[in-house]
Amino acid sequence: MVRFSDLPAAIQQAFDRITPLSFGIVGKSLDGGEPWAVGSGVFIAPYIALTAKHVVEGTWKQFEPDWKKSKLPKAKQRSTHFLVLTQKLRAGSDEEATWIVEEAWPLAYTDLAILRVTPQNDIAKAYQWGCGFLELQLLPPAPGSDVYVFGYPESHAENDAEREEGITGDFQIKVFPAKVTKIEDFRRDRSLSNFPGFEFTPGVEGGASGGPVFVGDRLCGIVSIGGIGENPNVAYAAALWPLVFRAIRFGVGEPATILDLLKGRMLRGVNVEEVEHRAYLDDVDDGGLDGPKQYARLRP
Repeated sequence: MVRFSDLPAAIQQAFDRITPLSFGIVGKSLDGGEPWAVGSGVFIAPYIALTAKHVVEGTWKQFEPDWKKSKLPKAKQRSTHFLVLTQKLRAGSDEEATWIVEEAWPLAYTDLAILRVTPQNDIAKAYQWGCGFLELQLLPPAPGSDVYVFGYPESHAENDAEREEGITGDFQIKVFPAKVTKIEDFRRDRSLSNFPGFEFTPGVEGGASGGPVFVGDRLCGIVSIGGIGENPNVAYAAALWPLVFRAIRFGVGEPATILDLLKGRMLRGVNVEEVEHRAYLDDVDDGGLDGPKQYARLRP
């Protein structure tokens, strides 16, 4: 783990651009009670962000009344007034923009969720999206690649009636240098997860779940597992290419798939043509009670 202020000057300059795109996630129930710092995430476009699916669904299960816990809602309902994003505008600054999650799109075939947010406090309402968004590297970086993980581990939140967002706490962004050790296209033997991504080492702290992984100045993954099984020094990130299948509402237009947004240059990405030709969803009946499941796969 490395704090932003401890990084070399050249890397600090690069991450001046990345810091305001990253955020911590706080869960809070409409029924009251204490908020809960649950994970991290990253903006990929104005009012559109990524995190891990398990962060969204874990928050729902934590705060939803007992009688609803066994009945997961539809995407729009799940999207929740249960999630608040806290965004540092500059590394080392106490100035924070907070955002309410209005809609969430968890992807059934990977550990990714897309969030649509609206501003909550005055800083967010005045926020200018002028820093530019990083390219999405859809395919994982090669083994041996140096990557950086951003996250908000060790964060805590509490109610504060004097603040307009009603929440205060300690939210310090941290940076974890890491190295990619293995690419997994489908099923892994150590954690039995069945979505595509890549291993990296060393592992990261739990609050970094949902946080962005960068290679160079490109976003290449989202933290899924901070440590695998009995080996806390190996972590796993979900690859970005399964995003291409998902349709979302982007701006005021009709819903469009992430692939169409990438091809139309409304989102910036690399490997777009290759993923378009290789990616597909496979329906597999593994004998479960829920029937066939969809898995995201790449053709050779």
